[in-house]
Amino acid sequence: MHVLNNQLLAQLLSKQNGPCLSISQKTHRSFPDNGQDVIRFKNLIKELESSLAKFNGDLDKGALLAPFKKLAADTEFWKQNFDGLVVLSSANESHVFKVQRPVPDFAVVADSWHLKPLLRDMQTADRFQVLALSRNSAVLYEGNRYALDKIATASTFPHSNEDVIGADHTEAVTSAKLHHIERSDEIDRDTENYFRAVDRATHEEYTAPAELPLILVTLPEHQGVFRKLSHNPYLLEQGFLSIHRPSQPAICSSVSGK
Repeated sequence: MHVLNNQLLAQLLSKQNGPCLSISQKTHRSFPDNGQDVIRFKNLIKELESSLAKFNGDLDKGALLAPFKKLAADTEFWKQNFDGLVVLSSANESHVFKVQRPVPDFAVVADSWHLKPLLRDMQTADRFQVLALSRNSAVLYEGNRYALDKIATASTFPHSNEDVIGADHTEAVTSAKLHHIERSDEIDRDTENYFRAVDRATHEEYTAPAELPLILVTLPEHQGVFRKLSHNPYLLEQGFLSIHRPSQPAICSSVSGK
């Protein structure tokens, strides 16, 4: 999966060494419709094969089609679809994008990639990201006016505070709390260290590459703490308060970061 931003789009629009293979396809979020998505994708691969047969030149057709066939065989990939799929590949590179709008079924081999579905997605002005945050965990989402979907963050992302301060330390602090030992200062320091790690990873790996505004969803007592530590210029001043765990955010009201 790739993050679509202006820099990558400019790269895709620049002159490519053909042939460039493109597939766009409408996909489905729920059963039973999503069960047919991979079948339709394989049919589109067959259309690419037919187009390659008419393409002049000495081509390694197997290598050109390999990224598409590998994706078709990836059962985990097809378990969670969005509304559209765009796959681009050439002899030198390949890109996979899940998009939150339906796209037409299309397969083509040409001297450049078929980018119209991605251009339409980039021209949507209402795209945003959401950070659902607690003292112990962080979850990222991306959405628009139509949908909000969890981002498949990398294993290096600090999904829990144990990823930052270590499981043994977390267990010791929890044990101390259970025995009514005052450890609030240490807990606050751990929280701040965790929030710094989340802020850095969110900015460097997601909001900056995507160039999208970030909405913070967290408990009232964490809004000010995170904003004071954050260096993310994409973080919106207007956030939301959550009264539930951020893994399943229940937004109750908005709050200003000022």
